[in-house]
Parts: sequence; C-alpha cells; structure tokens
Amino acid sequence: TDRLNTLNGIIITGDRSQPIATQSRDPLVLRNMLAPLFQDGAIGRNTFRSGLVMMSNLAIMKNYNITEGHNLLFRVEIFNVFNRSNFGIPIRTLESPGFGRAIDTVTPSRRIQIAIKYSF
Repeated sequence: TDRLNTLNGIIITGDRSQPIATQSRDPLVLRNMLAPLFQDGAIGRNTFRSGLVMMSNLAIMKNYNITEGHNLLFRVEIFNVFNRSNFGIPIRTLESPGFGRAIDTVTPSRRIQIAIKYSF
C-alpha cells in the first residue's frame, strides 16, 4: 500500500493550500517513510484532514405593496459572500509530486440568486 509507516519527515505548514509537506526530497528518505511491501503502515487512515470549512450566506428581501391585495417581493440571496476557498483533503500519496497539496475545493464559489414574486 501507499500508507505511511512514520510521520518523521512530515511537517505541518499552516498553509491552507498545502497543509502538509515533506522535509526532504531524497528518494531514500521518502522510501523509508512508506510501509514495507504487502504490509499496512503504522499511520492509520484519516490521519490527514482538511481545514475548517467556513461559508457565509446573505439574504436580503423587500416587499412592495402596490395596491390593496397586490404585492411585489424582491429577494437577493448571496451564497459564499466572501468567496472563500475551502480546500479539501491534501494529496496523501507520497510518490505524487503534489504530496501535501490540497488541489480541490469542497464548496462552490460565490453564487448570487435574484427572485421577484408578484402576488395578487
């Protein structure tokens, strides 16, 4: 398997787009971090997790009374107002050039939805 046998040589960077990294690019050091062939590594699954997911939404609405019994409702909804990127779990395959990088996002970018409702 590609499961790690040790966390020695792995550092926590604190960067949201690359939360983990290796201290060395030497193939011998990296090979020693992996579990031996046909054995499970000492590091359990789900050891590496993604960061905190933060998303703020906003909704604004205004109701206009046109005449008696006739109303016009205007509504704007903004999802992910601050357009924050929430990265997924970093790449955990040690042999991959992108090891430790979070390349996907788990929430969509900002979306705006506008609605008009006429009631009578």
